Formats: sequence, structure tokens, C-alpha cells
Amino acid sequence: MGIFSFFLFSMACTDLYQKSGAFEFQRFQGDINCQVLASPADAGTDYFRSAVFTDEGMFMVFNSYEYNKGTDGARVFYFFPRTRMPGFEKQPNGEMLVQTSASGISITYDKSERRFAGMLGGTLTEDPKVHPGNNGGVEIRDVKTLWLDVGFKFKGDPSADASRSSIFTDVTGQRCEVSNKEIFSFTSDGDSFFKFTDSELKAFLKNRCPALHVNF
Repeated sequence: MGIFSFFLFSMACTDLYQKSGAFEFQRFQGDINCQVLASPADAGTDYFRSAVFTDEGMFMVFNSYEYNKGTDGARVFYFFPRTRMPGFEKQPNGEMLVQTSASGISITYDKSERRFAGMLGGTLTEDPKVHPGNNGGVEIRDVKTLWLDVGFKFKGDPSADASRSSIFTDVTGQRCEVSNKEIFSFTSDGDSFFKFTDSELKAFLKNRCPALHVNF
């Protein structure tokens, strides 16, 4: 997860907290980025699924297969362009809406159960079973902006693995696979961060993936 200090947004990353249904939502300024964490309010010791949204465009679905035993996995997506701080608000129907840093792309949570309700600006499907064999249990398609699927990794963040690849998809469904080494930088402690600002990403994709339609 990223070092993105060169991003400037008009809205500050003020601390927020709200419990809604089966989830707790909180926004805070981390060491290197603004984050929204959505986690089960009563995770206990069973298997559960939580999520992290950051101001660098990341949406990470975190799966814990045995609480506090180091058996976990993560599915990671990014949405572009990044124009706002992530945030959340309760909807009139009782669902909680989490705004990603990409305008028009939001994830909704069920008002009573431990599951996603859907997605604005795309289609999200979720396997309710939390287990290591379903790639994190969440799939996304038909997104109304440029997005990146970094994939799933058991016991780790897939973006931190330099040997892997990730896939950009544009609004028309055109795809382009790139190596993680091309778009992420890696720290000595095993962390990673997305290399590009939006303008730098557009220039990179123009040369690397010329068939993609970059909608910003």
C-alpha cells in the first residue's frame, strides 16, 4: 500500500467513525495515505472479510481465514483518476456507501449482514464464503472508468510481489497486462506503492498500452 504524498486534494482527511449494521467504518490519516477501513463489528475469532480504501485509488479486500493466526489473503483493485479523499455516508435505505478516491465509483454495504450490497459505477459480485480458494471472493467488472486488477495473494499484498503482473481495463472493456515492476515501487520492508500520478499514468499507458482508452 502506497506512498502517495505528492497527491493533493481539496478535502482534508478528517477522522470519521460510524457503526452501521454489521460493520464499523473509520477514516484516518495513516503514515503515508488517507484510509477508510470497513471491518466487521463483531469479527471475533471466525473467518471474515474487511476492506481498505486509500487516496491513491486502492480498494483492498482483506480475508482472514483464521483470526490472529497469520492465515489471510488480499485481493487488490485500483480506480482512476484519483480526484477526492475516500469517505463514507449512510444512505436513506440504511446501506452504507463508501466513496473511493475516483469520482463516481463507490461501494455499498448491506445494512444488516456482513456483505457488500453492490457498486456504483460498476458491477461487484461477492462469494459469501470466506476461504482461500476463491481469489478473495470479490469480482468487479463493467467499471465506468479506468481500473486496475492486481489480483489475489494468500498471506500477502499482491502489489508487493514484483514477479506478478496486473491488468488495466478501460471503460470499453479493453485490457492490458503489465508487470508489477512497471507500475509499483518496492521498499526494503516489503511494502509497495503505486508509481504514478494520474498524468504520469496517462503518459505511461499511451506508450505501454496504446489500445486503452484513458478517460481522463
